[in-house]
Amino acid sequence: MQYGKYARNCIIRDRFIASRIIFAGQRLILLPKKIYYNAAIDFDQKLMQVRFPVGFFNDELTIFPKVGTNGGDVTLNFYGYQFGYGTKIQLLKAGQSPISVADSLLSFPEPFSVQAVFNLRGKAVGI
Repeated sequence: MQYGKYARNCIIRDRFIASRIIFAGQRLILLPKKIYYNAAIDFDQKLMQVRFPVGFFNDELTIFPKVGTNGGDVTLNFYGYQFGYGTKIQLLKAGQSPISVADSLLSFPEPFSVQAVFNLRGKAVGI
């Protein structure tokens, strides 16, 4: 990461140990563990977000879950940047017809994510 260019603009006031770090769109989300400085002070977990400039994660796309079955509907979550209404999602495999998602089966829970429900009944394995 280009620490000097971007990290100096990030303000995190409390010291913490990150238990999980998630890149989502142009945000770095830190999920800290509890830290005890001394017995008298108890710092609760806080969700901290750091915004990055537009375009910083343009080439990043994360999909969860990574696997599914071909026995029914499978919900996939796509995390990246600039998802919005009008986004089209297809699963592609050489030699197979594309598997598209109808607009009615797409949802946008957050600006950096799309949730899509694919009908994979009887589809080829390995898409």
